[in-house]
Amino acid sequence: KHAGPAQVVRELPHHGHTSKFEHGRIGYNLRPDELQALVLRLKLRHLEANNARRRNVARRYAEKLGPKVRLPGQRADCEPVHHLFPIRVARRDELRTHLEERGIGTGIHYKIPAHLQPALREQPHRALPCPVTERTCNELVSLPMYPELTDEQIDYVAGHVRAFVEREPAPAR
Repeated sequence: KHAGPAQVVRELPHHGHTSKFEHGRIGYNLRPDELQALVLRLKLRHLEANNARRRNVARRYAEKLGPKVRLPGQRADCEPVHHLFPIRVARRDELRTHLEERGIGTGIHYKIPAHLQPALREQPHRALPCPVTERTCNELVSLPMYPELTDEQIDYVAGHVRAFVEREPAPAR
């Protein structure tokens, strides 16, 4: 299926998205308009404090989630900001339902691995199976992550994640 110029113009500014989880072409991140730019400029004053709070939220999650939850990796030479907090669990979709029933929203941000995206189909070095990547994409779920989360909210989320995963065998690391 060949996209017309209007479709290409709609897809390019949003990373080439053709749907929520699929990229039809290699695109760009060109989405902010003038109003968004103004808001972001004002928020810039709070960037350092918000980044510090996100790191604290991530630390608290790590303390409270327990050993059966696989956490995001962290390099020693980097200081992450944690704009997302993805965890890996074997029964991701069941966990999402469990959390949703308790008023906890989650997200899936990497449902389709990059090497399986239509935009990269023609890239021969991407054509090989990537079983670890594919398994990871089936296990990733993002927990709530924003600077305004209270310790009580973090504990509530972590407690329900932990209760869910402790009913299943420990994952292979």
